Amino acid sequence: MATVEVTYYASPSGREPVREFIDSLEPQHSARILRSLLLLGEFWAAIGMPHVAKVSGYRDLWELRVISRGRAFRLFLAPAGSELVLLHAVEKKARRLAPKEFALAAERLQDWKRRRRMQT
Repeated sequence: MATVEVTYYASPSGREPVREFIDSLEPQHSARILRSLLLLGEFWAAIGMPHVAKVSGYRDLWELRVISRGRAFRLFLAPAGSELVLLHAVEKKARRLAPKEFALAAERLQDWKRRRRMQT
């Protein structure tokens, strides 16, 4: 099975919000998320629910679901050829995520695509 490269979205200023989010967590939670990202890169094509799901209503947007010691995290990502781009991450504290979380991930995806087209 071919692996894919998991990369972090970087804003025009160079910030990597998902990396910053992971780094801000307690070590046990960041370790669980990083382990999940390693598995995601290795088994992307084979992983499905409940770990990875397509985000309904958004083209090319997926979410990785990570549970760590009773806390739930969502990492939004997009497949792009042989890589997965991590766009946004949030701790899920309510039954449903706020629409702004999905919108921010979609906005970052559009920014990433636009800047990538400009590079080629």
